[in-house]
Amino acid sequence: MNLYEINMTVGNATYSCGRRTAAIPALIAGALLDGVETITIKRVTKCQNEIGENMELPRYQSHKTVWAAKITEMISLDSGTQLLFGEIDKYIIVTKDWMSKHSPTVGGYFVRYADDYTSFSPAEAFENGYTRV
Repeated sequence: MNLYEINMTVGNATYSCGRRTAAIPALIAGALLDGVETITIKRVTKCQNEIGENMELPRYQSHKTVWAAKITEMISLDSGTQLLFGEIDKYIIVTKDWMSKHSPTVGGYFVRYADDYTSFSPAEAFENGYTRV
């Protein structure tokens, strides 16, 4: 995959970002409309994020067991949101803070880990990473 480091200057401010080849034309067109004065593009093998850390991270394969249920409906309540799991005929009420943090959607999965941490996983990511036991 070709990656490019793109630097854009507007007045005294310089903005940097990493992009794949296909995104460059749209990025340049948008930048020109936004008043960008200069654009430099350099092909790189690895891009840096805003705090200078390498964006190419080590790869991991999951081997943990989790407890999860597919969200079939969400009902807003005064105290939070009720997540319904129609496939197992159960539900759970999560707080507004949990909803803000995880942004679940119907069709995705409510996930509980062995340490009781809970999270949300989009359906495709969950179904590609886990098999029901």
